Amino acid sequence: MKIFFGLYLDGYPASKGKNSFNELTCGPKGLLQFLETRLGLRSLPTSAFKRVLQFRKVVVEAAKSQSVFFQESSQQDSLATARVLLQWRDELIESGWDGWATKTDQPRLKDLADLEKTANGMVAPGDADRLVAVSQELEKRSLGEIQLVVLDEKEHLPYLWQKVCDRLQATYPKAPKWSATKATTDLALYQACLAGASAEKIKPKQDGSLVVLTAHSEITLARAVAQIIARQEKNHRLTLVAGSQVGVLDQALIAEDEPLMGLQRRSSARPIPQLLILALRLCWLPADPGALLEFLTHPASPVGKMLRRHLSEALAASPGIGGSTWAEAIAETREAIKNLPEQDKIEAALQKVDEDLERWILIERFNPETGAPGAKLSEFCMQLSRWAAARSAKLEEDDIAGGHLKLLSSIASELAEVLAGYPTISRLELEQLLKELCSTGWEGEVFVPQLGHAMCAHHPQAVLDPVEQVIWWDFSEPSEKKPFPWTKAEIEAFQSNGAHFISLETQAALKAKSWLRPILAAQQQLILVLPKQRDGKSLPGHPLLARLLALTEGTPARLPTRDLDQELFLQKATAPLGFTPLAHRPLPAPRRWWQLNDGKLLTPRGTESYSSLEKFIYKPFGWVLNYPAKLQQGPVTSLKLKPDFALKGTLLHRMLDLLLAASSTEINWLNCNRQALNLWADQSWPKLLEQEGATLLLPGNLADKLSLLDLAKRSLWELLQQLRAAKVTTACTNLKPEDAPFIGGNLMGYIDLFVTNQAGQGAVVDLKLGGLDRRQEELKTNRQLQLAIYGYLQHHRHKKWPEAAFYILGKQQLLAQTADYFPNATLARIAVSPVGLEPCWKDFEPVWRWRRKQLDDGWIEVTTTDLPDSPDPALPDSTPPGENWQHDSKDNNQYNDFDALTGWRADQ
Repeated sequence: MKIFFGLYLDGYPASKGKNSFNELTCGPKGLLQFLETRLGLRSLPTSAFKRVLQFRKVVVEAAKSQSVFFQESSQQDSLATARVLLQWRDELIESGWDGWATKTDQPRLKDLADLEKTANGMVAPGDADRLVAVSQELEKRSLGEIQLVVLDEKEHLPYLWQKVCDRLQATYPKAPKWSATKATTDLALYQACLAGASAEKIKPKQDGSLVVLTAHSEITLARAVAQIIARQEKNHRLTLVAGSQVGVLDQALIAEDEPLMGLQRRSSARPIPQLLILALRLCWLPADPGALLEFLTHPASPVGKMLRRHLSEALAASPGIGGSTWAEAIAETREAIKNLPEQDKIEAALQKVDEDLERWILIERFNPETGAPGAKLSEFCMQLSRWAAARSAKLEEDDIAGGHLKLLSSIASELAEVLAGYPTISRLELEQLLKELCSTGWEGEVFVPQLGHAMCAHHPQAVLDPVEQVIWWDFSEPSEKKPFPWTKAEIEAFQSNGAHFISLETQAALKAKSWLRPILAAQQQLILVLPKQRDGKSLPGHPLLARLLALTEGTPARLPTRDLDQELFLQKATAPLGFTPLAHRPLPAPRRWWQLNDGKLLTPRGTESYSSLEKFIYKPFGWVLNYPAKLQQGPVTSLKLKPDFALKGTLLHRMLDLLLAASSTEINWLNCNRQALNLWADQSWPKLLEQEGATLLLPGNLADKLSLLDLAKRSLWELLQQLRAAKVTTACTNLKPEDAPFIGGNLMGYIDLFVTNQAGQGAVVDLKLGGLDRRQEELKTNRQLQLAIYGYLQHHRHKKWPEAAFYILGKQQLLAQTADYFPNATLARIAVSPVGLEPCWKDFEPVWRWRRKQLDDGWIEVTTTDLPDSPDPALPDSTPPGENWQHDSKDNNQYNDFDALTGWRADQ
């Protein structure tokens, strides 16, 4: 059997168009597996993660029992220390180190030798150890007729590989001399200079044989490369050199309907394997509503779809576990299941709801500092592993999700095995384990190489054959390998103990030679693909680019270059590229009016509320898009936790709800003193946060939690003082009066606070976290529409208009127009007459008719801009019947849910 071996040939496909039998082309991993199989040394491999953990035990024990050079590092981060030391150790073994040190050797060498003695039998063998076993076995027996051809120079191989190759009687053929088929092309001239056959500087002829292809976007470059590949003749031989940043290439090949090369990047951000990370975040106190929401909204979550949808909506509305919103969500799920048409599935579905809550959500949680029992977390991981395995078994073999579920099952099982050995583990330790476990990432979409795909070399040294065309993808500066961590004296000590290091000079020579292979292999054309930037940062060119420029005439020297950005801008992206120019379409400018041909599309709604009527009057475009057009936020944007200001306002509302609903044995709001109120607040606050504001319990939110509690105490006390001054005897929050008819249909609403005094007079109070100036302006101009709507609902039932006020929680101020009901209220400076809820409602009705007529005629006003009224008499009048009811375009711009649809100003 003939084997072609090279350091960078793992995963190397057979050369395109080359028929072979009884031949193998492979790199170190492939040859090692082949030799182990032939020698009967194959065993189940141990993951790098487990080896690091095994070695960490050795490192930690050594750091405890003696003074070693890695002692402080081990105390700070034992896992990272073990990973680095294990990497050093494996490299030393591969270089031939025997694991020993003498008394006169350097301290670090002696420490490593002690680690090696202790680790023997405790750490599973790595690739270097397996290679040692193969080398030792080859000393005893032969493998028979194997012809090993090494395509790298001998001195470039690690020492152990040199020994193995010698025992297999390997041959080292000289590097072939390649050159372009036409000696006068730019490519041929540069090849001659690089090969040392010429020393003259080159004046490029721009004949297209050597081209630097550049653009800012890698997507643009990928599309160009894909088109170049797609437009080649059938027997045209092409090699693509692509080491990293290659995932975008296969996407571009899909767009060109070309065979895929199976290029993909590994990433730790793959959705399904990340379930393990998300699930383990649920095991800690306090419960993190953000982590739970991510777990529930994950497309592959083990929780049933119906339950997780309801719970996700509950968390978005009230971030906590166990509150009334949470309980309602579970009840709604059960009710929806009971109404399923498949009666035979109802019982199983209800049982799954209970199981999902018990297994994944209402689980035991642990203090992150004192830690969790390893056995508990281990069982949780095994539970996830079993679920993933069972679900993958139900999918087709070629299903991408099925492959990722099997991977999830494997890593969860592996972590479970590790955690079982921990009596307790802190959250920080677990996070470190997860980081190590996921450090190499996972492959994404499984793009299997397809028949007829272009030849791809993942390293310049992997280019083995001359071809008509070479495309070098990502011709930017490669990452540098870290230098030796050893001093000169330590290197000498290692060498005296069997190590043979490849010198830095030899490594540099290997690198330089490997870079030349793709350039010399091109016979007709060489394309160097260089993105200008990545992740917003400019990319330096490959060192070979500087060398090519040094061989070029001119000041400054320039290589033949195609700047795709410039070509596309000038619409000159010539063959073989086929970019289709798109006509520039500017973003639509803001318009004051939209018009529909048929106003019947904008018929009145059946029931309105304050929020819809406010849009109707002040943001008619928002009313149209929200209701007749039915445009709503999608689940990605709607299922997210409340912003801080909204959550704080909700929690203050809830504190008032709890205060007024408390039994007299807890607290009596009518006559309690401030000390009693504060004590009640201190007792009620923790449970409220746990159930409805758990984000404030998370690390980093202590100051916000305490300041909000203080605000709750102050705002509640001031409100009680205002109610007592008004001689209020009853108070009710979240009151829903019965719906009432009005000129636009039906009207409904919820009153934040409704109070009644000793004389039986009622008043509506709307609670606001902020907005003091805005509410004062509304009262000043008598357009407090929200209060008027609530007053109208009460008037419809009781035939009497109530009094009204705003209470600003953040400022502890009660705002009213008169002191008739609330004698201690802050009074607005009235600018109109008469004032009150009834005059406000009467002013509102003609404004509603004015806006309704516009919509009936098909006109929709876009009130987000200060554009002046058009003199066109065909346009409606934008001035409402009452000038105080004019919209505030600045406010509408700030709170515009449809800003992508209402036009773009030149300064945006």
